[in-house]
Amino acid sequence: MRSETGEAALNLAALGWQVLPLHHCVGGLCSCGRKSCRSQGKHPRTQHGLLDASADLWVVGHWWRRWPHANLAVATGPASGLWVLGPDGEAGVRAALALWPRGEESPHPVVANTGGGGRHYYFAWPGGLEVANRRNHRGLPIDVRGRGGYVVAPPSVNASGSYSWLLPPGRGPLPAAPAWLLEWVRPPDIPLPRAPAPSCPSPSRDRVVRRAISWLRACPPAVSGQGGHGRTLWAVRGVVWGFGLGAEEGFSLVSLYYNPRCLPPWSERELWHKCRDADRDNGFRKPRGWLLTEAIRI
Repeated sequence: MRSETGEAALNLAALGWQVLPLHHCVGGLCSCGRKSCRSQGKHPRTQHGLLDASADLWVVGHWWRRWPHANLAVATGPASGLWVLGPDGEAGVRAALALWPRGEESPHPVVANTGGGGRHYYFAWPGGLEVANRRNHRGLPIDVRGRGGYVVAPPSVNASGSYSWLLPPGRGPLPAAPAWLLEWVRPPDIPLPRAPAPSCPSPSRDRVVRRAISWLRACPPAVSGQGGHGRTLWAVRGVVWGFGLGAEEGFSLVSLYYNPRCLPPWSERELWHKCRDADRDNGFRKPRGWLLTEAIRI
């Protein structure tokens, strides 16, 4: 039996989005059968939950043949290539609109209306950055769904109401979120990695940054189970302490020019912690700035 939700699941999976069947509501109760369920029509039906999310059309088709009335979820994160800003209810929508700088044109993302009167704004996953899951971020009625999260997708119906597309997907690639929004959704204690300016007031500073980038490109990437921590620590110490660039600028360079080669890449929080540690002496037996004059040796 093919259902409207099953068709929608296949269409989203065809875009490369990882999807997942959720329980649905029957007669005011969740199909999980628990009368005390606090997430009616919103939690996964499969054995391993979010870990089962897939873009495999055969798998997705099998799920909705088995559960034709299942609601639909989209897994957020790099595997699907997207993250979602989720204003909760009308108050959340107003708060999200108030965030937008006056006069700045919207990138026209994919947008869904949620069952509770809120919105889901879909954005492309930001390469080299991290978006985590947060509820009522920065004290506002706005949720963020990133790595390890999921959102209920149209045409699902649950205890909150029905979901529908305001601006549907499939008309082109998802838009990138503006830099100010990526800054806003990040944890307040982690800076936003920034690429070096194309030109610097100080030629000597520009040379230091270029040498630091060369250093990172020459450093062997971290590979899990193969001394990855030590390799990363050496790369980070070289940029932050050896070139004297400090934690924030070092974090930006390591995020952009080293971490994408690691298997798997470090989380931003792990990298930021390493950069902060490297910006203190911590018993390192080389003077700060030693790579400013020393020939680079990896």
